[in-house]
Amino acid sequence: MLIALFPMLIILGKVVRWTVMRGTLINYSKGWGLVEPIMQGDWNWQFFGLEEVTEGNIGQGDNVITFFKALWTTIWMKLPATFEEFEIFITVTFGILFVLVLLGMRRRLPLVEAVCICLACGVMSVYCLCLSKEPFQMVFFLLMYAVLHSDLIPERQKLYWGYGVVLLSACCFRTYYTLILVFAIACQWYLGRMRRRARPRRQLGSAPMRWTSIAQLYLLAVVVYFAMMAVFSVANGQLYDRFQDTLLYASEASGSSNTYIENALSINEDNPNILSVTAEYALVILRLLFPVELVGNGPKYWPYIIYQLCMTVFLLRGLRNCRTNTRAQNAALIIFLGYVFASAAFEVDFGSWVRHCAVTTPVVLVLSGICPTAHSRATEGERLVEQASQAEMLTVG
Repeated sequence: MLIALFPMLIILGKVVRWTVMRGTLINYSKGWGLVEPIMQGDWNWQFFGLEEVTEGNIGQGDNVITFFKALWTTIWMKLPATFEEFEIFITVTFGILFVLVLLGMRRRLPLVEAVCICLACGVMSVYCLCLSKEPFQMVFFLLMYAVLHSDLIPERQKLYWGYGVVLLSACCFRTYYTLILVFAIACQWYLGRMRRRARPRRQLGSAPMRWTSIAQLYLLAVVVYFAMMAVFSVANGQLYDRFQDTLLYASEASGSSNTYIENALSINEDNPNILSVTAEYALVILRLLFPVELVGNGPKYWPYIIYQLCMTVFLLRGLRNCRTNTRAQNAALIIFLGYVFASAAFEVDFGSWVRHCAVTTPVVLVLSGICPTAHSRATEGERLVEQASQAEMLTVG
């Protein structure tokens, strides 16, 4: 049913994009300036390193243009020639790829999960399926989905293959994605520790993770950020300044937007200290996951608030069930946690966060169990057989 609804959801999203959101998403889109470089520009592919991070110039523009140029010359046969035509071709191409992901869904979904998928389709149509950097970003998460969902990669290795995809995206899209690895490894250590602690107490081995443990994981991310900033302040002043400036001067970075993330704390901008910057970072995480402050911006933002809350519910549910999740689910959970904690250090706008979060949908579908792997389906089948066997034994007895 959802797959049958998908084209209508995409069309509805396009209607919203070109009417209600036209003023911000179309008129000021950077995609207008990409058309000529794609059609007339040279091929230019770069791999990035620390220099791009410290200087604040990650060079993603050239790679995004080269990516679209490759699609334009091969798959699209040089047919699109205008901004509008490129959007049509991008929508069709990536819409087909996302349908392939949806074909891996469970046959029956609860209402909340179905609503979240519908909202994700709409958000992608509005923000991501267009001539911008999001389709290029989506490629890496589709590749990550293929890794997590593949039957060819052993379950124990999927997390590390996922790390490899993150590293690849850091080398040719966003260098600060290396932060995802930093936070993900910290989360992997913590969740592994929680599972080991539960193992000796078999009666608690499948119990949900406590909310206090989830709070500890959140505090761990804050401590990691503080430690990272402390190291940068001593070892690399340029990198420290970039992290600090991005987090503290959001309103200046996106003054034309009414969804920018203003600082919640009163911080001495002339001489901020690491503790105050870290405290601001801790609040940004919560504000991204629970963007209720956007309610006052009007009804057109409410679907995005609901969408983000659904994604947050999936994240919290995955954490609560980390002891009973499959390895693929926990791999997706760890990578998504790393993505959230890393994004909080750089996101300056709620709108940017929503569209960046939307491209992670394939990974979230694995995390939530909506797109189960072959191993998880086999595990579920074994569980049902065991329950049936136990019921039969009870009946015989």
